[in-house]
Amino acid sequence: MKKIVKKIVLSQRKKNNKIVTRQQIENDLIKIGVRNGDSIILHSSLSKIGYVEEGAKTLVNAFLNVIGEKGTLMCPTFAHNTFSKYYLDSDPVFDILHSPSKAGAVTEYIRNLSGAKRSFHPTDAVSAIGPLADYFTNSHFGQLTPYNENSPYYKLAQVGGKIINIGVPLNTSCTNLHTLEDAVDFKYPV
Repeated sequence: MKKIVKKIVLSQRKKNNKIVTRQQIENDLIKIGVRNGDSIILHSSLSKIGYVEEGAKTLVNAFLNVIGEKGTLMCPTFAHNTFSKYYLDSDPVFDILHSPSKAGAVTEYIRNLSGAKRSFHPTDAVSAIGPLADYFTNSHFGQLTPYNENSPYYKLAQVGGKIINIGVPLNTSCTNLHTLEDAVDFKYPV
């Protein structure tokens, strides 16, 4: 029912000419301090932004245009949309190339871009595109926890990267907060 209501609302916005364009997104990114060469992890809900011209493609291209060829864009591409424990209890098979991202249209679009790299982690994978894509994704496999010093999330902090949430709340979507739990001597690893 929620999806039907969202589609109706988005359809109304399109009819009323309330269309979000690539140029508007680029202008807003520049206003909030996104710069050429930035490394960014993006958490997003496309439907919460409004009717975006050409959908995920427009949002991603706006980011790529602003950060330029020296910038790297990353997003979570989890193969599940539930708690990791429930997902793992279902005895899944994670295929780094073919398991779709269940974290939204934008993440699936980035995962499928030519040149994008995906980290090999069954519960907390990321996909990245840009010159640091391999650096962010290459050591995520086989880690005790998904957020330790070998994770893309931790590495983003090491390079002074930025975290951007669009249409999603901080308390449920900012995966990088878990790096803090792994960085301290925490009795129970994440």
